[in-house]
Amino acid sequence: MLLLLDYSAGLLAADGQLVCRAGPRPDGGLQMTVAVSGPGFTPEDCQELLQPPRDDRQFAGDLGPALAAAIVHWHGGDLTAQPDEPQGLTFTLTLPPPPKGHEEGPSPE
Repeated sequence: MLLLLDYSAGLLAADGQLVCRAGPRPDGGLQMTVAVSGPGFTPEDCQELLQPPRDDRQFAGDLGPALAAAIVHWHGGDLTAQPDEPQGLTFTLTLPPPPKGHEEGPSPE
């Protein structure tokens, strides 16, 4: 989540907005969104943000969203990016319910 917040904060104009929401899903998982007003994005731009770099030129860009996507997928979740109208984008991160036996927090000692 911090990778997405850091990336989104870099897009934010002086009069822009950054909105974060988090909550449970009906299946016991978690959904978080980060919406930022900023430059315009196409659907193709959004998809490219979540892809690993294909060549050396792309390493000059921000790898935050692509790294976040890899981490989320490693945990069995999904990360999407969608353009917002008139400008900006929204990241939606979903995580599955915790494995059986992990529903509770750490046990007190």
